[in-house]
Amino acid sequence: IVHRGTPAGSKTYFRKLVEQVDFDEAQGIVCKSHAKDDLRRILAAKIPKKLRGHDFYETWLSDMTEVCKTFCDVLKSKAVSFWVGSDRGCVRYHVDWVPFRMLVTYHGKGTELLPDGVADREAFLDSNNDNQVVEDPNAVKFMRPWDIALFRGGPDGVVHRTPDSALDAPTILM
Repeated sequence: IVHRGTPAGSKTYFRKLVEQVDFDEAQGIVCKSHAKDDLRRILAAKIPKKLRGHDFYETWLSDMTEVCKTFCDVLKSKAVSFWVGSDRGCVRYHVDWVPFRMLVTYHGKGTELLPDGVADREAFLDSNNDNQVVEDPNAVKFMRPWDIALFRGGPDGVVHRTPDSALDAPTILM
């Protein structure tokens, strides 16, 4: 996890986005060589022109561009699959069944994760009760807004979920 500060204007912009727009999600393929153009195209149909004209939109767009390009570098790939949205539906602890996932919570409560050694992986696989998965509740970590995380997936992947407090709260997650 790379910890970062929240840029000035972020909270105001995202509050407007989640309150004024029926924004659910935007997705597509982002190529490293023209990432910003790809993101502009993907978001154009989902975010109104007024909010795309807001000063902070360019800050956000530039950040998503750099995150996508960095993920391309990590994967040694020319392109990545991109998703940004407001739906936080991962109510149970889980691991992603992709080799890697890079994520940023831009607005709202960040992802809850269990550091290595904190998750009882047998309980995780065998139980429907998240309380049995957490061996030390004091060791549970939460990402902060604008932090960047790179999660390994698969059977030894990072165990994580949407925090309960974020399930019905306004959020923007990439």
